[in-house]
Amino acid sequence: PFLMGIGIYAGDTQHTLHVLSSRMYFLLFAAAILIYSIVILLNKDYQIIYSIIGIAFSILIVLYIFSFFIQINEKIKLQN
Repeated sequence: PFLMGIGIYAGDTQHTLHVLSSRMYFLLFAAAILIYSIVILLNKDYQIIYSIIGIAFSILIVLYIFSFFIQINEKIKLQN
């Protein structure tokens, strides 16, 4: 539903809903990658490198998204 929200809420008219939908989509995508990586780690048929790459990628996604939250908070503080 959040990927659909990115398309429904245009970035130029409903910016807040568009940004919220895109952030939630990528956070849930990172959570799905993390869950699959844990399952791959527990499965002996796969090599450990695949789960390590998945865990690292999901951590990078989360850090990238939260860096936007920090930047927005700093801009709000500067405006006040």
